[in-house]
Amino acid sequence: MSKTKSIKNIREANEEMLRYFNALYSEHLAELQSAKSRLFEINVKLDELVKTKNIYSLNADYRKNLFSPLNSEGNENEKEQGIRHEIENLTEERNLLEDKIELENRNIKSIETRLSKLNLSKASVQNLQNELGIYITKSSEDNKPEISEDSNDYMEASDTIRQHGKNILMISTFDKTYTSTVMDKRIRSEIASNSHKLEMIRDVIRTDPNRAKVTIDEVLSNSKNIMLVIDDHLKRNFYYFDDKKNIRSLIEDFVVDAQDKHPGIVFDTDLNNLNIQPTYIRLLTLYKLLDIFFDNIYKHSKASHVRLSVSEVNGKIDVYLNDNGIGIPDNYESKSPWYSGLKRAKELIYLLDGNIMLTNENGTTIRFRYDING
Repeated sequence: MSKTKSIKNIREANEEMLRYFNALYSEHLAELQSAKSRLFEINVKLDELVKTKNIYSLNADYRKNLFSPLNSEGNENEKEQGIRHEIENLTEERNLLEDKIELENRNIKSIETRLSKLNLSKASVQNLQNELGIYITKSSEDNKPEISEDSNDYMEASDTIRQHGKNILMISTFDKTYTSTVMDKRIRSEIASNSHKLEMIRDVIRTDPNRAKVTIDEVLSNSKNIMLVIDDHLKRNFYYFDDKKNIRSLIEDFVVDAQDKHPGIVFDTDLNNLNIQPTYIRLLTLYKLLDIFFDNIYKHSKASHVRLSVSEVNGKIDVYLNDNGIGIPDNYESKSPWYSGLKRAKELIYLLDGNIMLTNENGTTIRFRYDING
């Protein structure tokens, strides 16, 4: 059997195993997230039921004779009994879910180990293929493998495109998961909690108006917090982005806002040669990129001076950004998480067929360009 045929068989088997374990990983991850979400709901419900049961127990005291020798535990009313049974059922379900979560975590860890080995195997096969100068294509005549003379250049370009595609999909998945988590744990669960509290208020408003008032205040406070969470998430998704602004006004307002939020930093801006108007998506992307880079300066650079220059060069938006901070670590590409701001910025620029350069001299300098239109 030829080397080309052997490598092709190994690659196909490796890819098939990767597809299988990736699908299996997604299934177990979905099961884990579902179990965690349900467990969170149960814990919230149990907390509310316990509080409600205690209130019913307190409210029942005024009907009892203080000197009665009867055991009060046998005096549960119908509502209390229903709540107690519901608590018991939910507690049992919670215990089962905790066991399931532990099992899913073990399964996921096991699959991650296999995926790691398969990815190493895939990389090893690719390295071997590169060393041998082999690129597998289908012949138009007999579908037999053939060797391309330009295989190395083609494979390098193809690998680069695949890597960018993988990064973009991972970031997109991360953002969707983050959004879903916020909606579930900080919005939906709070609304559910408010609903339980309103039910409790309805039951106790006559017998315990003070408790009802306290609970109403809690509901109002939770509602305000929900609105803050929603507003923050809308900002994160650039919902309030003003697409009617021209590029000069957009950047000037961005810098003014930065100065207001960070008075300890001096901002120098050069927009003298900026008489262009990009398409909407490229204007929004510029805003996203500035937001990423400035956020990185605030959080990590310890800079006291920032220079920003934006201009038009041969039909491209040209951005120069420099700060006098501590600089970006040399190993940031390998050490920073795949969803970090700088890696997001690189993928945004890649999608617009632009280019970017980062240097660490006298702080950090970032230079990027992409077409105005397109």
